Amino acid sequence: DGGDEMAYIRIRPAGDNPMLGGCYQKGSRDSQQDPNLALRVMIRVVDLCPELGNKKSVEGLDLVRHRIGLSVAREGGIRIDPSWVDDGLVVYNYEHASFGY
Repeated sequence: DGGDEMAYIRIRPAGDNPMLGGCYQKGSRDSQQDPNLALRVMIRVVDLCPELGNKKSVEGLDLVRHRIGLSVAREGGIRIDPSWVDDGLVVYNYEHASFGY
């Protein structure tokens, strides 16, 4: 596994299938699926949360689909910037790369 790989599990607001992920490849614009990367992500996720995979293995995952997401990241980190607009406070909070949702 490379230094640009990780694992995360996000529960969707509707409570249906969790979303699994696990890479942060700075500068990559590749929108093609990488089956080897997907397998490494699933292995890390099952290691973190074995109850997701029946029999505690990747084969036990009920995979719905693979998706690729390209997310913007700012040099120097995210933007969190409060501003007053009319009579309300607006807080800009974006460019989290793959850490937002």
